[in-house]
Amino acid sequence: MQPSVLQRGSQSGPLYPLNRRCPIQTKPQSRSFSHSASSGSRRELVLPKYSAGSCPQQQSFPGHPRLLPLSVTTSLPMVQQMKNDRQWKPRRPSAQPTPAQAAPGGLSQPQFLPQSIQQAKNSLTSQAATDSDLHSSRGAENYSPIPLRNFGNTCYMNSVIQCILHSPWLFARLAKVNKGRRLCPATSALLELNGPNVSSSRQLLLIIKNEAAKFNAEFQYNEQSDAHEFLRTLLFVVHSEVNVSGGNNAPYEEVEDVEDEKEEAAMQRWREHFLRIDNSVIYDLFGGVMRSKCVCSRCKKESLTFDPFLDLSLPMMQSAKEAMTIEAALKANFDDVEEKLRGGNQLLCARCKGLRDGKRSLKIKQWPKILVLHLKRFSDTGRKNSGPVVFPELFTTHDYTPQYQLYGVVCHSGSEHWGHYTSYVRTLSGQWYHCNDGSIVHSTVMEATRALALAYVLFYAAT
Repeated sequence: MQPSVLQRGSQSGPLYPLNRRCPIQTKPQSRSFSHSASSGSRRELVLPKYSAGSCPQQQSFPGHPRLLPLSVTTSLPMVQQMKNDRQWKPRRPSAQPTPAQAAPGGLSQPQFLPQSIQQAKNSLTSQAATDSDLHSSRGAENYSPIPLRNFGNTCYMNSVIQCILHSPWLFARLAKVNKGRRLCPATSALLELNGPNVSSSRQLLLIIKNEAAKFNAEFQYNEQSDAHEFLRTLLFVVHSEVNVSGGNNAPYEEVEDVEDEKEEAAMQRWREHFLRIDNSVIYDLFGGVMRSKCVCSRCKKESLTFDPFLDLSLPMMQSAKEAMTIEAALKANFDDVEEKLRGGNQLLCARCKGLRDGKRSLKIKQWPKILVLHLKRFSDTGRKNSGPVVFPELFTTHDYTPQYQLYGVVCHSGSEHWGHYTSYVRTLSGQWYHCNDGSIVHSTVMEATRALALAYVLFYAAT
């Protein structure tokens, strides 16, 4: 399936101007779901080597995800609430799930055949979860992912939904927020897909697709679409349904720039402003905070801007002797790397009252609990970069915390003109599966991390 030629929200350059940034120097703008942070862009291949300690073959999620504070005393929305929903308790060894087990809802369980891509025949020992409040893989230990019907060109949707269904913490939180609420069709459909007895996955998928189409016309018909675009649309749809703040009804309020204000104080003011508009499970789990700092070359005034993001877009390297790694890409694009602002890209200095040369740097100030990485394989003209990208099962950010563990991979095989989406997912028990629409087969984390040239969207959870 051919992805969209135009990658909305992932072009290089400044982050999107949002009403909730600090400072805000523009008039009110329409709200957007394009909360995807991105920076500017850059084959004998040498693959980086990971020591056994840094990339084990199999590991389950530990007990408590780290909730990183934005400052000494503050943190992202709702970090003190529902902490029990975010705990991964230690696993105890259990027997391997039986392939012949019947799937819920009368669906016959697909036969688990050797994986055609890697022909991997080794299997991992399954582990059973002891925390019944955490819903993943339809809320049960030994359930495999459910087959999802392709309506013609909807593999982009199925691959994303499989990864969403296996996101830790998400469904326990959604079930609590959704209880008693009206008009939450997409959230309710996802909760039912995640349940133990799925009666009609076809109808539930159509509900999700129709709700996405209300926000993004690209998904009105069964046409070829982009998985990353659908992911961002789906997250925005669910956020809109479960948002406990004002949302579109919140009055516009400009956040004034304060001269010589400390970064921590500025971020706290921005956060308070942001929570009056957007406060949901989606932003609490998938949401991070990006800080942009602009410095005027003449008067040295610093201007700070804070933006939320639900995923990070990583530019692909155009040519290199070594394969690209996600750790290097994150450090190169989001670790205070300075960009010169010159010519037609000058900054507007509030102190000088005019356009001036300067410099800008981006830094992630709050890492999300669920980190989604989008590999920008498709240029604005639609051309695909199939260069290999190395992504380990475990990695630590350049800030040395938190540590992230892989649980989902959306893959795109093919070219810019045609192709197909599939996904690898890790269940709550620790078992990996390869999901290809209606075909579900056993896999391994080793096979998932070897999809160097196919990986398109990566899902990591903080440990």
